[in-house]
Amino acid sequence: MTNARAPKVARGCPAPHSKGGVWPTVAMLGVLVVAGPPTIRAQQGTGATPPAAYKAGDGPFSVGVIEQIELSRGQGTDPLPVLVRYPHATRDASGPFPLVIFSHGGGGFGGDFAVLSRHWASHGYIVVHPTHPDSVRLRRAHGEDLRPMRRDPRLLLKSVSLAQRRADIELILDALERIEAEINRHARKAAGPGDRRPGVRIDRKRIALAGHSAGAMTAQALAGVRLHVGRRVISLKDDRIRAAILISGQGVWRRSLRKDSWKDIRIPMLVITGSRDTAPITGETPETRQDPFRYAPPGDKFLLFIDGATHFSYAHKMHDPWHSQPPPENPDYITSVVSFSTLAFLDAYLDDAPSARAYLRSRAITRFPGGKVRFETR
Repeated sequence: MTNARAPKVARGCPAPHSKGGVWPTVAMLGVLVVAGPPTIRAQQGTGATPPAAYKAGDGPFSVGVIEQIELSRGQGTDPLPVLVRYPHATRDASGPFPLVIFSHGGGGFGGDFAVLSRHWASHGYIVVHPTHPDSVRLRRAHGEDLRPMRRDPRLLLKSVSLAQRRADIELILDALERIEAEINRHARKAAGPGDRRPGVRIDRKRIALAGHSAGAMTAQALAGVRLHVGRRVISLKDDRIRAAILISGQGVWRRSLRKDSWKDIRIPMLVITGSRDTAPITGETPETRQDPFRYAPPGDKFLLFIDGATHFSYAHKMHDPWHSQPPPENPDYITSVVSFSTLAFLDAYLDDAPSARAYLRSRAITRFPGGKVRFETR
C-alpha cells in the first residue's frame, strides 16, 4: 500500500445514570499535568535486526495546535470543547491523514498527554482531544463547588458517565467536516503570504480511539466490549473505530466486565499497563489491567507491560493528585516506550506499514535501554 501522506524526506527509522450500574461508575481517575517534552531517545538498527525504538524522534511534519474548538451538543447544552493537533500538509504529502481521538482519564482534560499527541501528529496523524464533562478543570471553570470531592475523591467516579463519553466521541465522529474546516482555517492563518500549501484532509476510514484510565474504558467500550448491567448485556460499539489503544484500562474486577466481555472485539488493540499501575480509589491492579489483552480474541492484540510504571507515569511529568506513590525512577524511559510503541501500532493498523508490523512482531522494544518491558502478542 502506498503511503499517500509520506513526504519525500526521511521519516526516521523504520445513557441514563443508574445507581450501582455501569453508567456513572466505569471510570478511573486520571488527572494529569503535562509539562514540556522529554528527549525521546532513538536507537538506530543496523542490518536485518529491527531497531529497539521505532521512529522515536520527531517526525517530518510540523505540528499545528488548535487549543479549542467547541462542538455543539444542541440547544441548552454546553458544547464539547476539543483540542486538535495536526500535521501541516505539504505539496508532497497532503493526506488524507489518519485520525486518532484521545479520551482523558476521569477528571482530566483535553490538554493531557500533550507529548504523546505531538509525537503522533509530527508523524502524520490528526489527534483530537475532547474535554469530557467530568473534567475537574472544566467543572471549576463553570463555578462548581468541588470541595466535597477533595474530601472524598471517590465522588469523582460518580461523575464519570460512560454513556456521556460515548456521546462525546460520536459527536466528534459526526463533526469531522467541521473539524477539518477549522484545521484548514487555522493552517491558512498560520501560513505566511504566498504560502500555497495544500489543505489538510481527514481520512474517514482510518480512525483509532485511544485513552487513559477512564479514557481507556471509553476506548474499549466503543471498540465493542460487552457490558453486563444487571441481566442486560450492553454494547456501545461504533464501527467507525478501526483500532484501539488502552493505557491503564479496566478488567474483570469491575462488575460490568466478565471474561466474555471482550469476545466481540475484532479490531486491533494495544493494551498498556505497568507493575505499579494502581489507583487508591479503585480496586484495579496491574493484573486486572491486562484482562482486555488476555480475554480478547487472538489476532492483532498486543500487551506492553512496563516494569515500574505507575498510574500517572505514561506521559511526561504526570502529576499524582493523591501523592499515593513515589514517582518511577525512569520517567523518560516510560514516556519513550509509550510514544514509539503506540506509533508503531498506529502505523501498522492505520497506515498498513510493513516496517511497523515487522517491528511489533520482532519484540525489539524489549531491548530498548533504560528500563524493562514485557511485550506480548496474540
